[in-house]
Amino acid sequence: MVWTIYREVKVSSAHQILSEGYQGKCKNLHGHNYRIQVWAKSKFLNEHGMVLDFTEIKNIINQFDHIMINEKFKEYDDLRITPTAENISKTIWYMLSTSGVPEGVAVQFKIRVWETDTSYAEYTE
Repeated sequence: MVWTIYREVKVSSAHQILSEGYQGKCKNLHGHNYRIQVWAKSKFLNEHGMVLDFTEIKNIINQFDHIMINEKFKEYDDLRITPTAENISKTIWYMLSTSGVPEGVAVQFKIRVWETDTSYAEYTE
């Protein structure tokens, strides 16, 4: 038996792609109305009968709301990782995987970050 939960949160953020040699239009500062979707699966429930609290998911994703992603998450600059939808999805996966999951309970996440109505990046591990 496996439980799956789903949460969708919308946030608005700005970013720019500063990778050396990148010449696309995203090198300019711009914003997106992101739609972020989270699926979480587990064979076990926590002590409250949940895979994960929906509010915890929302609180983590809301850290991306109304920010300049390049400034808020300095690891993008320090590690030369650009704030692309791909890297944002992996960062949210990491934040969820290390927060709110009880020790010993395995939760598998799938994160989908929509930059536009027709374009998304997805991360799962």
